Amino acid sequence: MIAEWKRGGFVGVDLESGVIFSAAKKFGMRSISILHHSDHVGGGRLLSQATKLQKEQKRNARKLLVRLALEVADKFGHEQKKRK
Repeated sequence: MIAEWKRGGFVGVDLESGVIFSAAKKFGMRSISILHHSDHVGGGRLLSQATKLQKEQKRNARKLLVRLALEVADKFGHEQKKRK
């Protein structure tokens, strides 16, 4: 399976989202997932090696992603209610 992924050009897998999608499929539910890669700040440097500015930018990005996730989940929930 890993060799097949490599042939497809994939270099990684998001296991958390995989669990969410698998469980949703099993129970006949719709699901969403937002992936936020937070280990690196760019240029191959780890977050622990980031400058103060880079760490601040990372915090701001995380806040924006949380807001986005909540807005998407709210909209997703309202659409589900309309369909019932």
